[in-house]
Amino acid sequence: MKVLFKLDWCVAWHWKQLLENEDRLGSFQPTNEMMLKFYSFYKQATQGPCNIPRPGFWDPIGRYKWDAWSALGDMSKEEAMIAYVEEMKKCSNWFGQDAKA
Repeated sequence: MKVLFKLDWCVAWHWKQLLENEDRLGSFQPTNEMMLKFYSFYKQATQGPCNIPRPGFWDPIGRYKWDAWSALGDMSKEEAMIAYVEEMKKCSNWFGQDAKA
């Protein structure tokens, strides 16, 4: 539980930084790929490897989410937490560079 608390705190801190500097966001819209990456790392970090059945044909969004999460395979919770924070840092760095331009 201690490690999950660290993830929640890190994620909350990074999102807080981004939202406090909302003027730096400009017209930024995260891509679907970015959002799926964050989703899959979050699910892996909080629930572990995907062990639920793939959603059906009529749930394409659920299928994309399942595919992204399932693709992480046996990645450990700790590795997923680190990957999530690293992706968040990339976004934070992008916003910082955008603001300087």
